[in-house]
Amino acid sequence: MVFYDAETLLVIANIFEEIRKEYQIWKVTIHYNDRKFLAKLLDDYPNKSELYILFDKYYKIGKEKFDEELVHLVGESEAKKIQQQLSNPEKNPELLALEEYLKKLNTNNLHMIFDPFITRGLDYYTGMVYETFFDDDMALGSVSSGGRYENLTTYIDSKRNFSGVGGSIWISRLVSLILEKWEWTLQSRTTHLCVNFSDTLEDIAKIAEKLRKEWNNVEIYPSPDKLGKQF
Repeated sequence: MVFYDAETLLVIANIFEEIRKEYQIWKVTIHYNDRKFLAKLLDDYPNKSELYILFDKYYKIGKEKFDEELVHLVGESEAKKIQQQLSNPEKNPELLALEEYLKKLNTNNLHMIFDPFITRGLDYYTGMVYETFFDDDMALGSVSSGGRYENLTTYIDSKRNFSGVGGSIWISRLVSLILEKWEWTLQSRTTHLCVNFSDTLEDIAKIAEKLRKEWNNVEIYPSPDKLGKQF
């Protein structure tokens, strides 16, 4: 199963690399974690749900505010223990296996790092989770996220269960950035103009469709004007 987690991260990373090349936007880094790692770190605390929320907003509030709220939630002594484990994480077997696959499969050296603050707030995630940030503007927020879910289909049918892993891309955030940075130029030009004679329009349409199937950019003149005007 962990193999497919690694493949998912690589698919997302390669998509963003192609977008970067095409539109000259910033590089991204995929930040991954595992919910089992978080469970070992946080689930023994009675207010674990608040801790998950705190971890999830780490990049929004910053380290100083995070440290302050952590002390407020678990006390100074326990906060120090959590900080020590974050500094020297004991990764669970699935995380170690994921990183081993990434080491072998990431032939393009795409940017992916372990990040203990990635939680994905949705309860149905059970394993690998990830978020994707632009290197030069993390404040923009995640532009792709997802993870593994072992029991999600039981929400639909309690008698059947299928495990899965996947991710989504925030198209609106990407498009806004592309529109801001990309210098748009006319990319398509008409290669074939079909003249319009009202009594043969059906035949003209068939010719145009045949040319389009051969990847030509075809237009039919919109009205049956005199031939000289159509040209």
